[in-house]
Amino acid sequence: MRLTINYLLRGVKNSADDLCALYVRFTLDQKRVQFSTGIKIQRTEWDESKQLLKESAAGAKVYNSQILKITTGLHDAYNQLVSLGGDFDVQDLKNQYLGEVNNKGLLETFDYYLDTIENNLGKGYAFKTLEHYRGPRKKLAAYLKDVLKKKDIPLQGVDYDFLNGFDTYLKRKYKIHQNTAWNYHKHLKRVFNLAISLEYLEKNPYRKFKVKKEESHRDFLTLDEIKKLEQKEIDLTRLSIVRDVFLFACYTGLSYADISKLKQNHIQLRDDGNF
Repeated sequence: MRLTINYLLRGVKNSADDLCALYVRFTLDQKRVQFSTGIKIQRTEWDESKQLLKESAAGAKVYNSQILKITTGLHDAYNQLVSLGGDFDVQDLKNQYLGEVNNKGLLETFDYYLDTIENNLGKGYAFKTLEHYRGPRKKLAAYLKDVLKKKDIPLQGVDYDFLNGFDTYLKRKYKIHQNTAWNYHKHLKRVFNLAISLEYLEKNPYRKFKVKKEESHRDFLTLDEIKKLEQKEIDLTRLSIVRDVFLFACYTGLSYADISKLKQNHIQLRDDGNF
């Protein structure tokens, strides 16, 4: 893999003196990453061919020394990753350079979220909620293992390509519906929001990656069909109970989650002696 490093100027918003921010951009295997050097200069002070400030620019000596230090640091980080012998990409290089190798991992943060839910079961969280999150976590781990050949990746390593790849993996590997994928992304997005709250991450990668939810069209049973189901003789006890729970939901309007929480003491007689 060949490492290519370039510097470029980007305009600074609301800058009254036409200052530009200097960014470093580096490329590996046709994939590139960039970040700010923290240097702000006039566009006329930049020598594009030399990739340095012009000698006549104010503070040129200090800034050029800083630029060369960044270039050297990126090459050093690249050589360190090469010496380790494993596969790495441009995001790994950025993490290595910025000292984020030991940053919180994606699955590590996801597990923290799961622990939070588990420790608060019955205190704002239901067991069903925990199950809803365990599914996406399991498939996320499978994606990392099957596609990226990794046990975990730093939160900083998650970008548009990663999320798009995960979305494609879900639909190809598990043949899941668009709305199921939408739910998985919804849960993962909340994990990133937690990471931001914990100051593990500055921005949620979902700000650029959007998942659409398809409008679903469900058929409804008629009252006659419900009556037929009610009167149907079912020999299997398990199926009979399932039918009864379904009918109870139809007549009361309660969701399965609410029905599952019902206890004997919730059922009381009215003043007229009826339920």
